[in-house]
Amino acid sequence: MKDFDAARRERSDEPIQFTLGGETWTCASLYPAGRYFEVMPDDGRTPLMPFLAGCMTEDEFERFNERTKSVNDPIDTADVVELVTWLIGEYAARPTKRSNPSSAGPLNGGVTSKPEPVEPVPATAGV
Repeated sequence: MKDFDAARRERSDEPIQFTLGGETWTCASLYPAGRYFEVMPDDGRTPLMPFLAGCMTEDEFERFNERTKSVNDPIDTADVVELVTWLIGEYAARPTKRSNPSSAGPLNGGVTSKPEPVEPVPATAGV
């Protein structure tokens, strides 16, 4: 049986951060499916700015939106498309939480196993 709750417990609860336009931006660690479905049109395309509004706090999104309108150093459409594509991937495959540190040494007492060398088969073999 698939235990979806186990996978949920393993997801990172750290916010997603990125740098764009010389600034660091922060998005929530999870994107609620209900918000995603509210902004997803029937044709399957993601409306970019409503999606980002759902990722960021209101203040963070307002700051981001202002940068998209900047005349001097705007965040342009290509930036936003690349960012939304990346964020969707991040939300779809959130890395798991960091595990506890590993032990200090190998489990096999320090013995290293090496595969035996394999001899190449001549091209004329079996002819």
